[in-house]
Amino acid sequence: MIKGFFAGAAALVMMLLSNGSALANACKTVRPAWSGETVGLIGEAFNLVFSSGGIVLIIMMILAFRFRHLWFSIIIASCAFLLAFMNFYAWRNPVGIDVDARQEGCIGEPTLAIAVFIFLGILILLAQFFGSPLMKKSEG
Repeated sequence: MIKGFFAGAAALVMMLLSNGSALANACKTVRPAWSGETVGLIGEAFNLVFSSGGIVLIIMMILAFRFRHLWFSIIIASCAFLLAFMNFYAWRNPVGIDVDARQEGCIGEPTLAIAVFIFLGILILLAQFFGSPLMKKSEG
């Protein structure tokens, strides 16, 4: 009986000390191509900005800079703010697989990506209302 108790206690201590056994499937689900290294602030910003939503936003921003249509620019800025809000909500959401993946290290802090999306939204609005310095140089 004492031998079984110590074996159970040893198994419990090993389970508590090993972080990866309980969370092993989180990173395989969220980021299957994860290399095993902890993702930092810049790596997570790169992953989020160059995700499918970020790429579509960048393409739409290029089109908004090109055509300079007011409502199109407002919609694109709203999409940038929406992406920033979605990343902020996923970052602060206390449940879900993202929490396990963040503990494992395959998801980093998205603060830099949130700042980039907000900056892009403000940039497109400023370019629409005040003009782009690049467009002013090409006109004159």
